[in-house]
Amino acid sequence: DMVAAAPPPAAGPRLALGIARSAPVPAQERGSAALVARVADTVRAALADGALAPEDTALVLVKVPTAAASQQDAAPAQTSMPRGRAIGALGVGAALGEIAPARITEAAIGRDPSLMTRHAMSFAGPEIDGVEAVALGNRMGAGGDLVIATSLMKDILDGAAIRRMLSEAGAGLTHWGELAEPAQVPALLVKAGIAANDRLRGARIVAHRGALPPDTQ
Repeated sequence: DMVAAAPPPAAGPRLALGIARSAPVPAQERGSAALVARVADTVRAALADGALAPEDTALVLVKVPTAAASQQDAAPAQTSMPRGRAIGALGVGAALGEIAPARITEAAIGRDPSLMTRHAMSFAGPEIDGVEAVALGNRMGAGGDLVIATSLMKDILDGAAIRRMLSEAGAGLTHWGELAEPAQVPALLVKAGIAANDRLRGARIVAHRGALPPDTQ
């Protein structure tokens, strides 16, 4: 008889993933500080799904529903995608213990830079009706041979932050800063925004003055 042996466990923490989705968000809650608590609860559910502790979590992708711009009775705060993204990031920070929930007020959303998380990639839009969260992290016993690494870019030109992240994760780089073995990195997620003051490293940009809103570029 032949018995198939289970593969040996991974030597260190490996990539784990958890997902969660909230119940539909009432229209009056969209764009409000009350939605932050719902986001945080959804993120905690995603962590539980992936058996991830907050300290093992590298990144949370979260999407928050907004009201449609065509909805006549919707307030600007309810249709604002930047505000929706801010609510998503605040909810992630609250779930991971980086932000005290008591500090999150209506006036602070999108305006208080001291309320921040380094572990969120936040999206918003009217095409969904509930909060969606995907938690990614490295934990013991996850299996496989993949790990996740993250970095915070200073601006859209900060390629050095990506190279540092890859190097610290053990990916070999050439003299030119390119991956020596591209197959080592099966996926790369990047989200970068454009400053609202039309400046990039002291130079003027025109992204906010073109025909297309920056959110669509």
